[in-house]
Parts: sequence; structure tokens; C-alpha cells
Amino acid sequence: MTITPVGWMIIVITIVIGAVLLLRPKKYAAKLPPEYKVGMPVIGTTLAFGRDPHGLLREAYHKLGEVFRLNLGVETLVVILGSKAHEFFFSATEQNFSLGEAAKRFTRNILGDTQNDVMGKKQGYDADWIGRGMRPFYTTFFPACIVKQLTETFGALADSGAVVPFYQTCSRCITMLNILCFVGEDAHDKYKMELAQAMDDIETYGADPLGMILPVPARFKAKNARDRLSKYINKILAERAETNKTEPGLLQVLQDIKATNLHGKLFGVFFAAHTNAAGTMFWMLVNIMAHPDKRAKIMEEQRILHEEYGDRFDSSVMSKVPYLHACVKETIRMYSLLMLFRKAMIDAEFEGYAIPKGTQIAVSPVLVHNDPKYYDNPHEFRPERWLEDPEKVVMLEESRLFVPFGHGPHRCSGERFAMQTMTLTISYVFGNYRLELVDAPPDKPWPIPTPDYRKAVGMPTPMTDLMVRVKRL
Repeated sequence: MTITPVGWMIIVITIVIGAVLLLRPKKYAAKLPPEYKVGMPVIGTTLAFGRDPHGLLREAYHKLGEVFRLNLGVETLVVILGSKAHEFFFSATEQNFSLGEAAKRFTRNILGDTQNDVMGKKQGYDADWIGRGMRPFYTTFFPACIVKQLTETFGALADSGAVVPFYQTCSRCITMLNILCFVGEDAHDKYKMELAQAMDDIETYGADPLGMILPVPARFKAKNARDRLSKYINKILAERAETNKTEPGLLQVLQDIKATNLHGKLFGVFFAAHTNAAGTMFWMLVNIMAHPDKRAKIMEEQRILHEEYGDRFDSSVMSKVPYLHACVKETIRMYSLLMLFRKAMIDAEFEGYAIPKGTQIAVSPVLVHNDPKYYDNPHEFRPERWLEDPEKVVMLEESRLFVPFGHGPHRCSGERFAMQTMTLTISYVFGNYRLELVDAPPDKPWPIPTPDYRKAVGMPTPMTDLMVRVKRL
């Protein structure tokens, strides 16, 4: 059959009209959130977000309010803030707002091919095994591991008199601690340097923002690090099998329950347990050292604790230090995660604004936790706020205005481990060592570095590190 020119014209017109109808923006009953723009469309906002994501979010919040939109090229991000936003965000089911789907972009270079198994389909993160696996270790095993690693790290520094970058020291201490707690003492004593380097590389390259969307060198370096870590995990398991030996720790639990994708699950725990704990340890120690009055209260609490319990460091003893617990809460309030994400699996609406299916939705704990609307003098390190007004603390938590570990079905399964690690760390360090800032009088308050939120996930790192010397008391 021959098609006439008129026929061809009709076909072309039909295709054009179909394409226009298909590609035109979908209309929603509600309007889209206002878009915050910087400079050139898309490019300017994306570059500004890469340079200073915290500053960009803060400016957008101040100018546009608690609901706004960012066009980042590869993603459209809708940010919602405040108590109603947190209720909407944390109460949503995985079927409606998916943590698993949102996290895939951010975890692909950390978990590799095991990502789809570790990021469970129903719960967003297959976290039940973490709770089961860690529960037996809180009473004695984890405290003993924490004290052993702190003694090893800070004792060696005190004996050597070395001057060290403090954030890097905290970071490596937490990495070594995770090896001891999660892999086992045999691995820690034999392969800790190799395991630590692989874990550090996974976090450095796996969390590179550009590597999450493009095949840049960081993506291949992260894979190399995962392969190295897998090699040593396999080696450890083979050595245990040869000697019929078991070791307490999460690796043994995963082996005992015959976990699928054991390596991916271990990678995920390593990353989550390090990226936030290292930041918490650093920021808390620095802020306590920057405030002599807070440090005096910590030391007095430690003196009373030592008089009553001696050198005991376990869960029951650590429940007797309310001011120390308040310091932990104040640290994770001030230096919270920049954003938590979900992916809209349905068309949704919030406060009169449309959230189209496929949109990345985010809340920003750090913006809410530092908002004077909810916290008095939010930029002041004041642990007393958690002790002076118990009713307000309950209100903040029930209103989801204090969410350092998330909330609801996706609440962080490692919260108990993180709190135990931090309370024991601060108690042990201040009970046994003195931290001195290099080239400064011993009693001078420490400066507080500017937080750097450019890392895609986890707590902020310092823009500049502090050089420190450790001495025994």
C-alpha cells in the first residue's frame, strides 16, 4: 500500500501531538512546591548544592518556608520540614514512601551487587537481623571491646607523645572498634590494618556524591575496596573453619543464621556504625573541651562513678551518668544528619503541595534540630536542656522534633550500640587521659571547627582538623 503525501502529513502530525501529550508536564490537583533556584537553571542549583548543601537548604528554608523543591538535574528533591512534615514522612509505609528505593542511589557503591538484598523490599532496610544479632552482646561483650580499643588507641598515643589529627584519630579508633565488635578478636589482632584500610576506602569512595550518579574513578575504587574486604572476610571464615573455632561478634551471628549476602550485610553495618559514630565522638569531645564548665561537670560525675564502682564499665554502671547522656544527646542534636530520604512510590500531597510519584522526598534533621522555633539558643552546646525540663523533652520526642536516629519502622537499629559506644568512650577517655591542643595553653578552651556537610551521608566532618596530644592522668 502506497501512503500519499497527505497520509504522511497526518502520520507526522499524529506523532508530534502524541509526543507533546506524552512529554508535557503532568498536571496535579495541587500545585508543586516552590522551587529554590541559584544562578543558571538546574546547573547553578546543583553546583551550589555540591559546594555547601547545608547552606543551600538553610537559605531555601528561610526564603521559601517548610516545603520547597530543588532541581538537581538527575533528581528532583522535595524537602519538607517541621513536626507535621516528620509525622508525614516517618509514618508513611514502605509501599508509599520507600527507604529502600531512595537509598539505592546512595548505597550502590557501598554495598555493591548485594544492595538489593540488604535494602529489603518491605522494610526498606532488612534490619531485623541486626537487632537479633547484637542483642546478646550489650551487657558485657561490647563494653569489653570498647574499653580494649580505647586503651589501645589512646594508650599508644599517650606512650608515644605523638601529635595527631584528632578527627582522623577518632575515625580510626571507631573503625578498629567495629572490627573488634563485629568481626571478632582474631580478625582484629591479625588483620585489623588491612580491614581498616578497606573499610576506610569504602566510605571515602563509596560516599562520593559524583560517584553515585556517574562512572567516575571513585566508583571503581569503591569496588576495589569491597573486593579487598571480601577477600579478608573469606580468609577469616576459612581459618575459623579449619580450626573449628567460633568468635563472638556479628560475623559469627550472620554465619550461624546462614544469612544471605553476608558480605553486603557486614559492609552496611560497618558503614552505618562508622560514619555517624566517628563524627559523634569527635564533635562531643571537642565541644566538651571547648566548654570548661561542661568538662568540670563531666569530671565530677566521673569521680562519683569511680568512687562507687571502681573500674567497672558496663551497661548498668553507664546508666548512672545523666549529664554524660545529656552531652551525647546535645551532640547528636547539633551535628545531626543533613538529610534522610524516601522515594515517593505514589502521587502524594502535603500541606497543599503535590509530591509526584518518583520524587525523592527529604527531611533535614540538622535544620530542625537547630531551629530556634523549637530549641532555645540552638547553636549553643548546652546539655542541660535535656535535664532541666523533662516535659519539653518528651514533647520534642513525641512531636518528632528530635530524630537523630530516625523514627518509626525505619528507626536506626544501631541506636543502642551508638549510645553505648559514646557514653563508654567519653567516660573512659576523661577518666584516664588528658587531651591537649597543640600550641595552646592546657586550660584554654578548644576552638570548634566548622562542620563540613559535603559528604553525601552521615554526620559532618570538620573543615579543618585539630592537632592534639594525649597524656595519662
